[in-house]
Amino acid sequence: MRKVLNEKLKESVMAVVPIGAIILALHFMVASLAPWTLGMMLVGMAMLFVGLALFSIGVELAMMPIGEHVGAALISSRKLPLIIISLFVFGFMATAAEPDLSVLANQVASIPKVNLIAGISVGVGAFLVLAVLRVLFDWRLGRVLAVAYPLAFIIAIFSSDYLAVAIDSAAVTTGPVTVPFLLAIGGGFAAVSNSRHAEEDNFGISSICSVGPIISVLILGMFYDSSDTQYLPA
Repeated sequence: MRKVLNEKLKESVMAVVPIGAIILALHFMVASLAPWTLGMMLVGMAMLFVGLALFSIGVELAMMPIGEHVGAALISSRKLPLIIISLFVFGFMATAAEPDLSVLANQVASIPKVNLIAGISVGVGAFLVLAVLRVLFDWRLGRVLAVAYPLAFIIAIFSSDYLAVAIDSAAVTTGPVTVPFLLAIGGGFAAVSNSRHAEEDNFGISSICSVGPIISVLILGMFYDSSDTQYLPA
């Protein structure tokens, strides 16, 4: 436990200190901040350092093992309907809990926050199912992406004003909650699958899931006024 704690503290230092150093450099050399603002920033960085370390420990000791166990248990059940429903629900819930998604939803004026979060979560859940079906049926990753991305671009023809928002929404699959879960699920499925490409199957899930938000946001965009798609200031 102490080894994990030390490792995560080092990771937090590497993540927080460079950004803080840049902000302080800008404060002293370019545009100084008000004392209150600077103090709040330093307090926030300290809280971020501690929170990020604790979150990383939770991911490694809890989220990753749970994801691997769930993936292995589902594929061992050999019940395709159960696998599909469970993966969709897990993908939906993990995405809806993603902090990055809330930030994005707050900045998009034209689509209600709840609808945007739900739409993106549905997209990730659906494509998580597709990603795992790829493992089960031994589909090649390149072929799946070769179909998924052209489909997204075809839909973009009818919702072009939302293309930028849609592509930005794909970044939710690189968030601190979603990534560990997706990798753990993929690892669990790949570990007990009979695929000829078991080592490769442990990867590629995030790349497939990233198409889901793009398609779902573009579809949502067909039902909302395209004259107000600008980002709102945070």
